[in-house]
Amino acid sequence: MRNRRQFVKIIFGFFATIFSLKYFKTAQAANALPYHHLPDGTFRNLPGGLKREVSSNHSSLNFFRFFYKGIIKREMFDQKEIPDNIPPDHVMTQKTAQEQLQENTDPISVTWLGHAAFLIKLGKQYLLTDPFLSKTAGPLGIGPDRYVPAGIKISDLPDINTILISHNHYDHLDTTTLKKIKNKNAITVICPLNLFKTVSSLGYKKVIELDWYDEQQNNNFNVTAVPAYHWSRRIGQKRNSTLWNGYVIAYQSKKIYFSGDTAFGPMFSEIGKKLGPFDLTMISIGAY
Repeated sequence: MRNRRQFVKIIFGFFATIFSLKYFKTAQAANALPYHHLPDGTFRNLPGGLKREVSSNHSSLNFFRFFYKGIIKREMFDQKEIPDNIPPDHVMTQKTAQEQLQENTDPISVTWLGHAAFLIKLGKQYLLTDPFLSKTAGPLGIGPDRYVPAGIKISDLPDINTILISHNHYDHLDTTTLKKIKNKNAITVICPLNLFKTVSSLGYKKVIELDWYDEQQNNNFNVTAVPAYHWSRRIGQKRNSTLWNGYVIAYQSKKIYFSGDTAFGPMFSEIGKKLGPFDLTMISIGAY
């Protein structure tokens, strides 16, 4: 009987030790991660930023509203809700965008293509941010429609050197556009963590994932990923399983800041202190 009790104590002690070591290693690994990395492989925002509180009931209501407006009314009955009061100065026509691009002889220039898509000229190289240039933002052609066409057609884009993708939402990572862009083998795509598989599946060979404050030297310019206050999700991907970035581009003595989608937060001050000042900033509005 004594031997049996002794044996049970030994077995219990063995498993308790194994469990303690496993817990210690897990806790140690969690403590070693940056704040925005969670132990399960997902990501979170830095503390202190503004956020929109949404209840589960509100989320369900939004889904059914999207389903009704985006699929039943728009797709089945062709009832599209397009406003007729868009301020004329708010829209850049394709003609204006093309003229601006062709006539601008400055070594550094930026052409807005609509939404978060900007064509950035640095000397003889072109960078393209969040190229959503198709008609619909969503899977299988289902989702919000553009109110106006993109500033430049995909077929009229100049040779692109680098594409910057801020996060995986359909109005920023648009597979329709990315598939149609020419000379994919010559293009470097810079994207947030865990998006390599998605982007490379579209035919791009040079795909580089960056964490916040990682840098990538690309020919004569430097790209640094910076924090944003947002979230990520896509069909087939777990919520926040891929990171969301802003980017700072440094070329010669100039610096450009592209925020991606972001709410307001203390990271703006942090980015400015670490990488500023900036000659041009492109900041989204109301993108929580």
